[in-house]
Amino acid sequence: ITNETECAEAQMVGAGMCGCPSAPVGRCTLCPGGESVPDPDFEIPFGEGITCGFYESFASTISNDTECAEAQMGLAGICGCTSAPVGVCSSLCPDGEDLPNPDLEIPILDGLTCGVYESTLMASITNETECAEAQMDGVGICGCPSAPVG
Repeated sequence: ITNETECAEAQMVGAGMCGCPSAPVGRCTLCPGGESVPDPDFEIPFGEGITCGFYESFASTISNDTECAEAQMGLAGICGCTSAPVGVCSSLCPDGEDLPNPDLEIPILDGLTCGVYESTLMASITNETECAEAQMDGVGICGCPSAPVG
């Protein structure tokens, strides 16, 4: 940390997560409806041991509305918030087909399952182009019935 701005930013994030009594309070909650995450110990896929509780604490330091909405869109659904925004991508398989094997591990994603991959996508994809790209990446690996045969 080389200047006062960086120091203030580090204190804002660190103090909130560490429970300092004088921690600055943002107005963001990870769950858009203001409820607490149902399972603060749930580890985020791709998060390498980082929990929903950690992100909930982090979100409480955010005071910018745009940054708050981005955090909620990407994580509220993954963390099981009942008020989570719904993404535009309803399924990893095209046309809303069910995954034939949601417990199948995706080798290139360090054991992440197709089902977790799908639920992560549903919570974070915000437009049809991203949805189509994600479906193209995942359908063959996860065995969707309508996967293109090459």
